[in-house]
Amino acid sequence: MTVTVQCKDPKGCLLCIKACQAHVLVLKPIGAEIMGPRVEGWEVRAIFKDLCNGCQRCVEACPKGRVRL
Repeated sequence: MTVTVQCKDPKGCLLCIKACQAHVLVLKPIGAEIMGPRVEGWEVRAIFKDLCNGCQRCVEACPKGRVRL
């Protein structure tokens, strides 16, 4: 299953991550160096795609329609 999330500022919401009972989605830092303190932003990524069962709870939870299966 292919999951795409195109959210500009997910840190204040996280509804898609909370809705995913399979724990496919995670919050990841953007622009962070390994072991460095600088983070330029955050993004929601589908890391465990093979666990996705296509339930679409993440799609339904997103108030801005930024999640697609």
